[in-house]
Amino acid sequence: MRLTFTRELSWDFPIFISTPTEPNNWCKFTPNSDISVTSPGFLCPFVLCEVVSDATETDRWRMLIEAIAAVRAGYHITKCGSADDFFVVAIYIRAHLTAERYILVQPASNGKVSFAQRDFDLTDSDEAVDFLREMYNLTTKIDALARGLDPSKKSALIKVAEAARPVISLTEQAKRKKTKTNAGSTIGSIVDCVGIHLVYCVARKVVVSTVAQQIIWMFGHFTKNNIL
Repeated sequence: MRLTFTRELSWDFPIFISTPTEPNNWCKFTPNSDISVTSPGFLCPFVLCEVVSDATETDRWRMLIEAIAAVRAGYHITKCGSADDFFVVAIYIRAHLTAERYILVQPASNGKVSFAQRDFDLTDSDEAVDFLREMYNLTTKIDALARGLDPSKKSALIKVAEAARPVISLTEQAKRKKTKTNAGSTIGSIVDCVGIHLVYCVARKVVVSTVAQQIIWMFGHFTKNNIL
């Protein structure tokens, strides 16, 4: 299956966000990753990467929320009985050249997402080599995950994008402070139409795991011209 490497390109489908104070007031947000590896046919990203852009490093948490949504979407469009659990790799590059690598996986249909983290000091030659080795090994593993996607669900995320058009965006929500759109019922119609609620970003369902679940192959060494 063909995969594409992109820089600073928006996703082709939105994710949906609410807050603890307004749990039924959903709005849509279309991520724009610094670097991503995506299936252009299914639209689902396999790899996300962000480079630190502010001193508080809040973009790390945004990246992880986006990765949670991506892994839920990938779980939904993976073939039933697939030998491999769908996973997403998220890489955060800090200012002092530490690469934080996260593996996110949804092992069951309950929507809970587990993740494992490992940090690499890229100023240390041994750790830099370890990081690059993981990058290289992922090229084979990610290709296997792509082959595990269900062709009958190829249009699922396209339908999400189409059904989400009436939903207010996060940017517009911030401008209005309070939306007049009944976003909750719109979200419900998306679930009814598409049958996918796995792209919701509900951070309270994240389960932290200190051990990668049977996944030891990480982010591949991709270049601009590298298309698997």
